[in-house]
Amino acid sequence: MVDDICGIFSSKRVGRGMFDEILVRSILENCEKKNEQIPLVGFWGLSDKIEVTPFDKRCFKFLENIISRINEIYSSGVKLTIILADSHGKMNGYEDTQYLSEIEKECKIRGWDTVWLSDLWSSWGISNHIRPISDDEWEKVSISEKLEYMASKISVNGERKESAKKYYSTRIAEGIFLPETFKNMIWWSYSDPKYQEVLPPMPGVYFWSYKTYRSDCPWFVNK
Repeated sequence: MVDDICGIFSSKRVGRGMFDEILVRSILENCEKKNEQIPLVGFWGLSDKIEVTPFDKRCFKFLENIISRINEIYSSGVKLTIILADSHGKMNGYEDTQYLSEIEKECKIRGWDTVWLSDLWSSWGISNHIRPISDDEWEKVSISEKLEYMASKISVNGERKESAKKYYSTRIAEGIFLPETFKNMIWWSYSDPKYQEVLPPMPGVYFWSYKTYRSDCPWFVNK
């Protein structure tokens, strides 16, 4: 079972592959031993989008197809958890969470678990762990320019460098808590591996979003 599922996770039809494959295998082996569902967890973000669109449903379908392939191999199946990242959206200047409320309903229809990031932040007391980054420190961050470019595209909340620094420091702070909150779970992401530095330090897998070789984040696609 483990080799077959790792084969799915490594398939170029599914995504960009795994990170920390040894730990992914360990989680899969433990699930098989206990006959438990395979736990996957990841973010679903927020922008100025106000409703679920056909594009979102294409992304849901792609995820469902991955889960179906796993279910064919492993009868206990998959337990999918989606973190509704309202706090990330608000950090970028997006306040309306109607879109994520609709995503939550779609997840429930499919039997997927959800949790709001703002609730996690509150339980973690994360504001006590977000550390300001000086310009000198920022110059040493390997992906600083990439994050500034990303901020210029998606943030409507201030100057792009400061937005990127805040995003980076927040994601690093989240990385303290996510591995413990979602212990022994596999992280799934639409991210490009070049942003690995801001992903939580957890074993995981990169998925395409709506079709092979495309990873457009659905919350940024208004169609």
